[in-house]
Amino acid sequence: MSKKTILFIESSLTGGGSAVSLNQLLSTIDRTKINPVVVFLNNHPQVKVTKDLGIKVYMVNDWLMTKTLSQSSVSLKIAQIINLYFLRIIKVFPFLALYLNIILHFSVILKIKKIIRSESPSIVHLNVQILRDLFGLVAASSSAIPCISYLRSMPSQKIDSPILNIINKKTTKFIANSQFTADSWIKYGIQEDKISVVHNVVDISNIETVELDNYVEGTIKDKFVVGLLAPLRGIYKVDEFAIDVFNEFHNHFKDSVLLIIGDGPVRNILENKVEKLNLQDSVFFLGYQQKALALLKEFDVSLVLNHQDTLSRVAIESLHVGTILLASDVGGIRELVVSEENGFLINHGDLDEAVNVLKRVKTDAIDSKMIIKNGKKTVSDNFNILKNTNKICDIYSQVLK
Repeated sequence: MSKKTILFIESSLTGGGSAVSLNQLLSTIDRTKINPVVVFLNNHPQVKVTKDLGIKVYMVNDWLMTKTLSQSSVSLKIAQIINLYFLRIIKVFPFLALYLNIILHFSVILKIKKIIRSESPSIVHLNVQILRDLFGLVAASSSAIPCISYLRSMPSQKIDSPILNIINKKTTKFIANSQFTADSWIKYGIQEDKISVVHNVVDISNIETVELDNYVEGTIKDKFVVGLLAPLRGIYKVDEFAIDVFNEFHNHFKDSVLLIIGDGPVRNILENKVEKLNLQDSVFFLGYQQKALALLKEFDVSLVLNHQDTLSRVAIESLHVGTILLASDVGGIRELVVSEENGFLINHGDLDEAVNVLKRVKTDAIDSKMIIKNGKKTVSDNFNILKNTNKICDIYSQVLK
């Protein structure tokens, strides 16, 4: 097969899991067979990672999906109001949904079509989620280019029939990041025979060692470290339950600390909760950290207490670096974790159950070495980056036949 150009469209706001996963793929694909070109809608740290890989990058703006420092609060408010009215119109007249979406994103559709003409890709790969990336599907289909859409999150509501029909007709293939994600989209009408499951993965290369004391005031060298690594964008990823769990555990074990890595609007909510519980000396907010995996490796326990999720990247990363995982039993987590064998699952909101797991880890009431060994094997066998890349490249080959 001759070398093929694939145009990736990455629309995430902050360069979270979808952008990280994209760069993992780009770092391992066979560049003698595939020429990747990436379109970003927002400038974030992962853009530089892509450029450092020697990959051609286009930055395009969309008035609704691109956030810039120069964007005024007034322009943001106007955009939100216009979008709200469009959504209300769609609710009353669902058959207009596709046309209104094209109008809303007409400028970025034209820009992507221009890039398609310039780069002549064999495939357009939408990297976040089909409803968010619908503008990319319009650009690809109107240019007669096969389109693949990653499904990294669940649909939040019923998909209007006109949109659903276009999505099923024009999308060549869907890739879901877990079976749970696939089942969720099938439930809402996405064609089952077009969906393949390729799990989130981690880079299996060695993780460097860091000193936690370099990231906090004072010393925590002899402390039991509970860690929370999450994008603090919304309460579906992390909420006050994590603070409640640590507070109850800390009441029994004063030699414990909680480190929170990540940034976003939810940080203020968590900080207020910490202050209310008078935990300021035991809870440390580290913000965004470039060496997040190295820090994760130093935790005694990693909390992934999401309210909902498809399959948490942090959960996979926790097992990979050898940190005991305590996770909410939601979404596709059971595709990764067998509770009591390679990690621990609890019902989200069950405070006693969560605290009991932390107590057992702290008092060596479990075989931590065996749990860690099993977790690493799970990732190595089923969630490693090379297997993921091969599966995705096989899908590209199927589409190009």
